[in-house]
Amino acid sequence: MTKIFYFPIKGTFYYDANLAFKTGELRLNTSLKLQAEPNNIYDPYAIQIWLKTSSKLLGYIPKPLAKNLTPYIDFSSLHLSSVKKKGQYLSLTAEIEINCTYLQGIQIFWISTYLYWHNRIKSWLFFGKKS
Repeated sequence: MTKIFYFPIKGTFYYDANLAFKTGELRLNTSLKLQAEPNNIYDPYAIQIWLKTSSKLLGYIPKPLAKNLTPYIDFSSLHLSSVKKKGQYLSLTAEIEINCTYLQGIQIFWISTYLYWHNRIKSWLFFGKKS
């Protein structure tokens, strides 16, 4: 079954996301690519998120979700679904489409839904009600 999941991109402040925003490369539906980082000392399931059109690292898939998405890295379709900027803070949300079993889909759904709404509430508190 093919499902679509939304999640925030983590670590945008530390990588090339602000540069990509300044150059106008971050638009809705921008295609992104995933790259596993198995030698990461903090998380062996770490998955980097890169712009497909350039060599800019935007950030990472959140740690609680990365382990569950590792099997789908090569077979997923990933796009940017939300871009918000206020001062130094840049909030990016990604949309991933994967083909998974029903039980895998439920597990990924709960994790991604929690991360998505956690980020939305944090964004609402930071950006205000109108964004």
